[in-house]
Amino acid sequence: MPTPLGDALGNLIQARGIAKPGAKDALEDLWRVAAGDVVGSHVLAHTKVIGLHRGTLRVGVTSAALLGELSAFHRDGLAAALTADADTTGVKALKFELRGDLRDG
Repeated sequence: MPTPLGDALGNLIQARGIAKPGAKDALEDLWRVAAGDVVGSHVLAHTKVIGLHRGTLRVGVTSAALLGELSAFHRDGLAAALTADADTTGVKALKFELRGDLRDG
């Protein structure tokens, strides 16, 4: 039976070292700790790690109000916490994105 295209691409990406197994889980753990320390764990229910692209951690936010609050008041503290160990984590910057698709319902 042929291998589904999605599985084949996933295997190729891992084999080439483009994506490391467990990398997204590690990023989510990093975000959970940083957000919990800087703004409180209540924010976690309204955010989700989208991924890491060229050193920028992309975090989806469910509402424009929270996006504004995080960007205006907490970006510096979160970025400092997330980039403190950039050589190990690969996170060099932080970007928030409004993602209505993350809302419940």
